[in-house]
Amino acid sequence: MKKIFFYITLIPVLNTISCARIGSPNGGSKDSIPPVMVIAKPANKTTSFKKDKIVISFDEYIKIQKLNTQLIISPPIEKRPIIKPQKGVSKKISIQFLDSLKANTTYTINFGNSIVDNNEGNELGKLSYVFSTGPKLDLLSVMGNITDPLSNKQIENISVFAYKNANDTLIGNYIPDYLTNTLKSNHYILENLAEADYKIIALEDKNNNYKYDKGIERIAFLSRSIKLSSKTDSINFTLFKEPKNFKIYKPKQTKGNQLILGYEGNSVPKLKIEGTDKNNYLISQKENKDSLYIWFKKIPLDSIQITAKLDTLVKKYTLKLRELEKDTMLISSTLNNILHPNDSLILITNIPVNYINLDSIQLLENDSIAIPFKIISQPTKHKLYANFERQINKTYTLKFKKAAFTDFLTNNNTAKKIQVSTLDTEEYGELVLNIQNPLNHNLIIELLEKNSSNKITRYITKSSIVNFKYLEAKLYNVRIIKDLNKNNKFDNGVFLQKTQPEPIINYSKTLKIRANSEINENISIN
Repeated sequence: MKKIFFYITLIPVLNTISCARIGSPNGGSKDSIPPVMVIAKPANKTTSFKKDKIVISFDEYIKIQKLNTQLIISPPIEKRPIIKPQKGVSKKISIQFLDSLKANTTYTINFGNSIVDNNEGNELGKLSYVFSTGPKLDLLSVMGNITDPLSNKQIENISVFAYKNANDTLIGNYIPDYLTNTLKSNHYILENLAEADYKIIALEDKNNNYKYDKGIERIAFLSRSIKLSSKTDSINFTLFKEPKNFKIYKPKQTKGNQLILGYEGNSVPKLKIEGTDKNNYLISQKENKDSLYIWFKKIPLDSIQITAKLDTLVKKYTLKLRELEKDTMLISSTLNNILHPNDSLILITNIPVNYINLDSIQLLENDSIAIPFKIISQPTKHKLYANFERQINKTYTLKFKKAAFTDFLTNNNTAKKIQVSTLDTEEYGELVLNIQNPLNHNLIIELLEKNSSNKITRYITKSSIVNFKYLEAKLYNVRIIKDLNKNNKFDNGVFLQKTQPEPIINYSKTLKIRANSEINENISIN
């Protein structure tokens, strides 16, 4: 009897373990099965839909996460429906509409990856509920991929908007007829579209307002309308980011004898200053800064007038400068101890330099031998270049005494020395690109140091051998720009004018340069 009793009690226990999906015992395998939709009321893909509420049931307890970023309703509904549960767990999801629905329209409610099981967080994955307020479902679709050739980050969360029979000038300024989102990928699919002509854009809609915010969001567009009447081949998009609209900010006095005028846009404002002598002021700009500095040798006694012009934008300001404490002169180097064969020894000053006393400057090789040099000043860029002939495996020390430099405000520098070293040429590698350019495109060849903003640029107009010498032992990528207007720079897209950005080809390989080695690569451009 004991054996019989043992088998009778074991069978229900095994049955319970094998059938349950509530959890797993300690040491057992985790539940990896996502929730399953059991039933929907009204049924999925219902036509002649007239309800104001949808209930979807699942085979286990679920919870909803990140609904605000995952939920996609297409076409958009002005009043967002109430979806429960927002918190906690349930075996059901309810969708309560607060707005009337368009007649004869197919709607898609896509939950993205927001639905997960309660125990292990297994994602259900892009659950869609589709219904039509008319007698049939619209079944046309468009899909494709989205890229950004100027970014090395993964493309994700890009919205794709489709506008029916739209006016070009209004696209990107109102709620689209259909939309989707790439979520965690660069692939999109617009489903359940009606037969019509469409204008389609891809948009990095950061604030979810269905509108293009220039200078803040990336955008891509098709140069033509798409007539949907049957299955459509893949349509791909190339994102670009325009500069912000031109804007000029009122000048501010933050220190004595200087004003800072900020601006936005891809051009530099032209300034006209009245109320002081031309020799009393200097306008400068630091590298990669959207600000102009206006320096005054002496504070003007009366108010000055500044006219700033940026394209068609003109701003006029009247200001009275105050007597404030002046900055002291600071000098620094752009280098980190090593002077690369392709680099110059550049000094950066916080205030433009007005005078250089070469008798107070000395350049020593290996701390002992004085060698000839030249100092070239670019005061409007806050730069000084120290040019000299260098040798490998040497140390160079640039020493300047007090008052070697005098800035525009008549400040003098303090005594300082800057030391750099050169390496043997065998510490560097070389890259040779054999670029086949049979159509003689104007090409801009960029060699990009991986995970850095450093780049080296070359220009060719025919099939050429392009050499990059003295490369540090690092990883590099090659980017090639088709310079369509032959101005030796990349020209971005202009959405309002429906101008596409110049084509960019990113070479598929990441190149590993080693010391004392040469890499040869063949690239063909059609």
